[in-house]
Amino acid sequence: MTERKHRMKPLSIADKMGLFMVIVLGLLALSAYAYFTNEMAGLEQKIALWETQPAGERGALSRDWLADHASTFRRDLLFSGAAVVLLAIFLILMLVIYLLQPLATLLENVSKIQAGDLSVRCQIVHEDEIGKLARSFNEMVGNLQEKEETMLAAYESLHANYERLLAI
Repeated sequence: MTERKHRMKPLSIADKMGLFMVIVLGLLALSAYAYFTNEMAGLEQKIALWETQPAGERGALSRDWLADHASTFRRDLLFSGAAVVLLAIFLILMLVIYLLQPLATLLENVSKIQAGDLSVRCQIVHEDEIGKLARSFNEMVGNLQEKEETMLAAYESLHANYERLLAI
């Protein structure tokens, strides 16, 4: 009985970007949910405390208290929003570095080949589009190196025959 291996298809760059955006949006939603849940719990606690006081001592929920609470809520919302935005920027920068580093290496290797060094190869780190590009690059350089060696061997053979003809 033969075993079939189930391999997961490598994620494309578009898949990675989509997954990343889902994660960032999930973090935004989670942080907003946590913040609002915390604020509601605090408000419910203050209302419960107010309700436990005797009717004559309760007083009214004052405008000052509501204004102060709204001001605190806005400030906290601004800080938590800024923190989430900074986290999203950090994650986007990490993703850009993750995607651009192999391309920078590939560009560096292209410059080396332009200078005549055909021994250069790219390391294939990922199996996405960039990995496919690196694999194709390596095959292309290998083919160029093979053709150069074939041409050099043909030149040396012709040169040896030329030298023999001159010796006659």
